[in-house]
Amino acid sequence: DTMNMMIYAIKDRRTALAKQVRGTISIGDKVIVNTRFAVEKGTITKVMKTRCAVKFDSNSLTYACPMNIVEKRAA
Repeated sequence: DTMNMMIYAIKDRRTALAKQVRGTISIGDKVIVNTRFAVEKGTITKVMKTRCAVKFDSNSLTYACPMNIVEKRAA
């Protein structure tokens, strides 16, 4: 029971962070994606509920990235 409460709390926090980031980004914004092994630059092509589609500059592929690893790039 305690484990389930912790899981729900983590999921709720992630959703809240995604909503916060979603309010600051829009289609066409230049972003930085903090992946596990590197930092990639890209452009937002679609904004979804908790993820956003990012087209990476390095290989021109589009990935659905969680919003908690996406940061808006300074112009």
